[in-house]
Amino acid sequence: MKLAHSLFSLTAPLVVVFLVASILPGAAYGRTRANAESVITISGMSVFGGLSKDVVSRVVHRRVHSLESYYRGDGSTGQLVMSLTVRPDGTIKSVKLLRGAADWRTSMVDEIGTWRFSEADNGREARVIVVLFVNA
Repeated sequence: MKLAHSLFSLTAPLVVVFLVASILPGAAYGRTRANAESVITISGMSVFGGLSKDVVSRVVHRRVHSLESYYRGDGSTGQLVMSLTVRPDGTIKSVKLLRGAADWRTSMVDEIGTWRFSEADNGREARVIVVLFVNA
């Protein structure tokens, strides 16, 4: 009986995380869709090089709302995958669309280019891959 109780206490939190992640897309990334008017949600993120994923995640979560005006009400739905190269000083060196709508607006790229991250601890550039889901 103790073994069954121990197994339940170990697996119950995993079941809850799985259920939450299934119900709320992207919940594993620390985001929920609290505002039903949200047009863009973050589906995933990878960070390589000079910045931590936590640092990048905070900036992307804080700034992604600024991209919604480019899509609000136009009926767009789909995934955007972008690659950012971040200089050691935290400024954006380049923004590239890896996957997404062909009409990705230049002004949207310019907006992302204004994002600022903290300085890299190790003095190296970082490459960031961000996956967004658009549901306008």
